[in-house]
Amino acid sequence: MSSPGPGPAALLLLVAHLTGPQLIAVRPAAAAGAGGTGAIAFTRTEGDNQDIYRMNADGTEPVKLTTSTKADFGPRWSPDGTRIAFTSLRPQQAGDTVGDDVFVMNADGTTP
Repeated sequence: MSSPGPGPAALLLLVAHLTGPQLIAVRPAAAAGAGGTGAIAFTRTEGDNQDIYRMNADGTEPVKLTTSTKADFGPRWSPDGTRIAFTSLRPQQAGDTVGDDVFVMNADGTTP
């Protein structure tokens, strides 16, 4: 039996943007729910870059949290829902080489 949509365990979300509705496939590995807040953090690919977004559980109010020119992906919420850990290819400090590093930021995207 084939599964509908982009994958067997994908969650399809219809998100209305200023440019019109858009269907986004969010796989469980790429999305995580916040403990008690009802928010969802997910990775979105635009062009050749990935960024972390947060939105309400009903798909409303998507907010872009990261703006690095390097890929940010794999968000995971802290148990209290106040912080998000994620993997990034950005350097940690000036002069560092690019590599997979884990970053933590506030739930509003500040202080990575």
